[in-house]
Amino acid sequence: MQTVARKSVAEGPPSKPPTAKAPDIASVPVPDTLEALYVNPDTGLTHAEVDVRRKEHGYNEVAEKTAKKEEDENINDCFNGFVCF
Repeated sequence: MQTVARKSVAEGPPSKPPTAKAPDIASVPVPDTLEALYVNPDTGLTHAEVDVRRKEHGYNEVAEKTAKKEEDENINDCFNGFVCF
């Protein structure tokens, strides 16, 4: 029986230029996704890695629309070039 050595992920993800395209993680197998995101499949992320990623990317949440933003969007829609014709 052969054993497969797993790569250590302690060094963290390499820095990438702001124009780098994100990997399409929805269409690849889970092991490939974890590798692309620099996540150890056995242990996940350490607390330190989570903190670093939160500082870089923020929390994994969807921003809620406020009533003011919706009102502004509705006003902008009224002045859309297609509506004015």
